[in-house]
Parts: sequence; C-alpha cells; structure tokens
Amino acid sequence: MPQSAATTEVADAELIRRSWQEPAAFAAVFDRHAPQLHRYAVRRLGPDAAEDVVSDAFLAAFQNRHRYDLEHPDARPWLYGIASNVIGKRRRDEISRYRAYHPNNKIVMALPEAEQKTYRLAQDKCFIEAVKTVLGKNISSWEDYGRQHAAAYDKLADTELNGSANLVKLGRSFAACLKVTSAKPTELAERGRQVFVDERTEVARRQGVSAPANAKIIIPPMKPEQAKPYLKKEVKAALDDLACGKDFYAAYAPQAWKLQQKVNADYGVPFAW
Repeated sequence: MPQSAATTEVADAELIRRSWQEPAAFAAVFDRHAPQLHRYAVRRLGPDAAEDVVSDAFLAAFQNRHRYDLEHPDARPWLYGIASNVIGKRRRDEISRYRAYHPNNKIVMALPEAEQKTYRLAQDKCFIEAVKTVLGKNISSWEDYGRQHAAAYDKLADTELNGSANLVKLGRSFAACLKVTSAKPTELAERGRQVFVDERTEVARRQGVSAPANAKIIIPPMKPEQAKPYLKKEVKAALDDLACGKDFYAAYAPQAWKLQQKVNADYGVPFAW
C-alpha cells in the first residue's frame, strides 16, 4: 500500500483527507495528539484507564474519519469530543457533563455534509462567545482555544516541573540509568514515545519513502513480520524506561496531574470539552 508523508507542518485535516485513500496516514494524527489525549484521560479517570480511553477514542476517530469536516485544520476539538464520549461511557455519573460538549452528536453526524458545515460554523461562533463570556479569554476558533490551552500547560510545566529541584535530581538519575544525555523532566516524560516516532521516520527514509526534507513524521510501509523486531525492541525499551524511571515517575506524575488540573480550571475544560 502506498504511504503518505506526514509532517508536523501538515494540517490534521490534510492528514485525515489522505487517510481516506491511504489509511496508514492516520497514524500521524495519532502520533501528534495521543500524548495530549492521554494526559486528558489521566486527568479525568486516572492513569489506569487512560490507555484504553485513548485507544477507544482513536479507533472511533479512525472509523469516522470520512465524516470529518475538512474546514477545521486542527482535529483536537473533534478528538477531545470523541474522548469525552468514551469517558462518559465509563463514568455514567458524569455523562451529563460530557454531553454538554456535544449533546446532539449523533444527529449532527447524520446530517448531509452541507448542513454539517453550517452547523459547525454556528457552533464555532457560539463557542467563541461562550469562552469570552464564561472564561474571559479571547479566542478566534476551536483551534486557537486548543493552542492556547496547550501553550499554557507547557509554560507552567517548564516552570514548575523543569524548575523542580527534586525532579531535576531524579531526572539526572533516570537519564544516567537510560544512558541518555537530556535530563530535563518534561523531555524524559515524553522520551519513550518520541524515540520510536523518530526511529520509524528514519526507517521510512532508509526505505526511500518520498517526503519533504524537513518531514518529522513519516510512516514506513511494513508487513507484520517486518514490524515484529521493532515491536520487541519497543517493549524492551518500555520496560527499561519503567525500571529506570520508577522513582522519577512516582514524583513527576502527581505533580504533572496537578498542573494539568490547574490549567484546566483556568481554561474551563469540563465546560469546553
């Protein structure tokens, strides 16, 4: 099957459009947004259920990708809506909160494409006005809201997590155990996934997959038997990461969760998503 190049510069809408003909292209959407959705799921349900929530949400997104409104370059609001629906099924006592995000989702998705577009435009306008009224924040779109929310967390994490003497100390031990150079807490927390995204891209380049010179995410064509050695390597690396980072994650995860809750409260995440 032919593969598409996917870079961080390519809009989500374009990746989803490509995936209509080349399903593997959707993997780039997963790589780009899975970490944020995972953090969101951890905040709502805790770490034990987060992996299942992300898997279920992306499966639903993949199955419904042909219905995605390509007028929206950033897929985060759509993905968060799906994740909210998944979480709602797991926590019936919060179902009304998540229905507030998109109470008419089934009806809307059944509308003809033109009517869906009209609905989305009206929804965007209402959302922008609501964020201004309720949160006192100026946004230009769903996408802008998502960018501001993510940037606020990143800024706070850089100050509070990367500036924590304890996490820096634990990070140095973690990095030494893994024999890596960067001991920055936030980078260590994301390192495991990024290593394999980078390796997959390098494999694609060695295979000669066509892609722009600055492409950061490329999907290589692989059969199951070709992918198996990489999977074994990834499993081993994940176990090493957990063993080396045992003390680090025990200190990092609760602090990161608190920061995410703080930013969410400021951005009204239960209201918005």
